[in-house]
This record gives sequence, structure tokens and C-alpha cells, in this order.
Amino acid sequence: MNAALAPTRTDAPAAAPTVARVPQVNLLPAEVAAAHGLRAVRRWSLLGFCTVVLVLCLGYAYSAFELAQARDDLRVAQDASEALVAEQATYAEVPAVLGEMRDVTSAQQFATSTEVLWRPYLEQIRAVLPDGAELRTLQVVGATPVLPAAPPTDSLQAASIGQLALTARTSSVPHAADWTDALGGIDGFSDPRVQSVSQEEGQEGERGYLVTMTVQYDESALAGRFATTEEGR
Repeated sequence: MNAALAPTRTDAPAAAPTVARVPQVNLLPAEVAAAHGLRAVRRWSLLGFCTVVLVLCLGYAYSAFELAQARDDLRVAQDASEALVAEQATYAEVPAVLGEMRDVTSAQQFATSTEVLWRPYLEQIRAVLPDGAELRTLQVVGATPVLPAAPPTDSLQAASIGQLALTARTSSVPHAADWTDALGGIDGFSDPRVQSVSQEEGQEGERGYLVTMTVQYDESALAGRFATTEEGR
């Protein structure tokens, strides 16, 4: 009987308490909701406008900075250009002076293109005279800056740019071969020849001989004082 009166246990869990939801109703007119939405749109539009204005201001400031920097660079370049122009004006006469120097050099080269320094040659000619011989006359016929050398008088004459004719008096008949060999051994001389030998009686009755000789001279005898090489031009 006690068992029958004992309360029975069930394994089912107790039900959770439920919360009743209160229904909500928007009683505001539609115009109020539209006004709220319009204000939100205006706020976002204002924010976007301010952002655009800020970007434009930053861009303008950057452009102004770049423009100022470019103007400074331009001013520096103009100052440097003016300095170069002023320095160039200092040397404006240099090309004209260099041109005059080239003209003078060209004139010197042309005028002395056939020049021979005869003093050293005269000393060498006297050095090879036979003993007791005396140099009487010396005549040079050769090329000039405007006229070429005379053509050879015969086919056996060596090519040259001029001819030297000399007359000497000797007390005895000279050894022509030795004399011509010595004369032809002078640098720049070639083809020495005895043209004539004649007797001459001196003022005191002594006899002598007048010897006339010719010798050709070539380009190696030229002084070349103002000549320039191809590398020096």
C-alpha cells in the first residue's frame, strides 16, 4: 500500500519558462521615417563632399609646392645660363684670333715652302774647295712659292727643285773628279758637274784657272722652318 501511495518519478526534464513577446507597432507617420532617411543621406553627402574638398585641397597644395620647386629650378638654370653667356662673351675674340693665327701660319708656310738656309751650305762648299782655290761667284736658280723648278736641261740631269752654279779660281788645274765627289757628298746636293775650265791671268801676271760648276739640290735641302706634319695640324 505504501508502494502505491509513493509518488512516481518521471525522467522527462522540466519545461523551460517561456517569455511572451510583446508585439511592436510603428505608429510614426511615413513622413517621419522619410525625414530620418533624408537626414542620413544628407550626412553622408556632406561627408563625401568634405572628403572631395580635402582631396582637392591636398592636390592643390602639392601642385603649388611642385610649381614653386620647378620655378626655383628654372631660376637656378637661368642663372647658370646667364653666367655661361657672360663667360662666353669673355672669350668671344678667341675664334677670331685663332683664325688670324692660322692665316699667318699658312702664309708663313707658303712663303717659306722653297726656302733654303744658304749660309751653312756656303760654309760646306768652301770646305770642299781644292787647296788654294777661291770662290768667286755663287748663283742659285730654283723653285719659288709661285713658280715650279725649271725642267732638266738634259735627260741625264737628276730631278731637283733648283740648281746652284758656282765659279772658283784655282792656281792649278783642279782634280775635277775629287771636287765633284766632295760637292755631291753634301746633304741635299746631287749631280755635280764641271761646266767649263778656262785660264786666267792675275794682276801680277800669275796664271790661274776659272772653274765653273753646277750642282742640283732637292727637297731635303729645304729649311722647313714652318712646315707642319699631318699629326700637328
